[in-house]
Amino acid sequence: LQYLMSRFEYVTTNAFGSHIAYAAYFGAKVSIYGSYAEFKEEDFRHDPFYSKNPKLLAVALNLTSESKVRKELSHLFVLPHKAKILTEWGKYEVGEANKKSVSQLYKILKITFKDRMVATLGRLGSTSKKIIKSVLPKKTRQFINLHFRGIEEPSEPDEIQKELSRISQLPRFIKGETNILGKIIKFVDSASFCFMHNKIFEREVYKFQTKSSRPYIIDAGANVGLSVIYFKKLYPNAEIIALEPDNKIFEVLAFNIKSFGFENVQLIQKALWNEETILRFYSEGADGGRIATQTDSGKLIEVSTCRLRDFLNKKVDLLKMDIEGAEVIVLEDCSDLLHNVERLFVEYHSFVGKEQKLYKLLEILEKAGFRYQVQHVGVFSQHPFIRISEYLSMDLQLNIFAYRI
Repeated sequence: LQYLMSRFEYVTTNAFGSHIAYAAYFGAKVSIYGSYAEFKEEDFRHDPFYSKNPKLLAVALNLTSESKVRKELSHLFVLPHKAKILTEWGKYEVGEANKKSVSQLYKILKITFKDRMVATLGRLGSTSKKIIKSVLPKKTRQFINLHFRGIEEPSEPDEIQKELSRISQLPRFIKGETNILGKIIKFVDSASFCFMHNKIFEREVYKFQTKSSRPYIIDAGANVGLSVIYFKKLYPNAEIIALEPDNKIFEVLAFNIKSFGFENVQLIQKALWNEETILRFYSEGADGGRIATQTDSGKLIEVSTCRLRDFLNKKVDLLKMDIEGAEVIVLEDCSDLLHNVERLFVEYHSFVGKEQKLYKLLEILEKAGFRYQVQHVGVFSQHPFIRISEYLSMDLQLNIFAYRI
């Protein structure tokens, strides 16, 4: 929030919520303007907390109603360009006087190191639990350090957030280094690194379970290697094929994998396509590089390509694809071999003015015997009938998780 809000002089909204308080807290001039959008009871129909506490919902709806907010916070209802700095009000609203660090919260809530260890162990499989519960010789301690990302350091949650805060404030598209994952690794862009760290290590969107002691994973669009590091922490003996076509990003990927000393990781500096050839590639400089279109100019390089089907000649425990728009043409080329894939993560990209091929992608998955879940990510249009949001020529991004029952 600090990274976002502190970059705007003015922030206006048409409803009251924590966003406006945080915007004021971080120095923006805030206002409420336009047709006021009141929350309604049906907006919280599926909210588990308010379903159990309907009386509290009534209180919340009253407190955020236009009449109540106008009465209590009339100073916010001004023309956006006439808004004033309300930092002190923001501090009060977000409760800065009561701010506690993570370590202080542990003490207040009486969460012991043992509690944290047990909670962390709860995310591991039964075999790992048995190992941890046994006597802890040196090798087992090394195992813990690898899987818990330094859990023996009680202050680590604080340190991680401090480091993420530091990285988030760096200029974009500037290379940097960090030891946030326990080893020195490099990144090429601060914003994309923070986004990927949240996606991969905090929300764990790629998490999966398998009975295989050495799962075979294909990571198409490995970028700087955070996903590879995550997979290796999840399954140390995994065999991983990691593809990244951008030469500058590939260098960072190679450095990061070497830094961890991983074995059974094959790095391939190629893009996936439906044939082996040379293509123009738009090198965005972060996590948005893609096969170039006819309208792209500047930041163009040439990359070699290979076919995904050449890696599908045996059981694949997880196929992860984040290849910025090439996903449909690549999956069409290997659709007859997808029966070898147990799980498939694919990020779907829709481009402005181009045919939307989501229906083709889902059809390929259905014919291969997958069920799927679809989640929105990235580019999002709040009111698509009024305005379509765009980013790097994209107007829609979706995470699709394909699996078998």
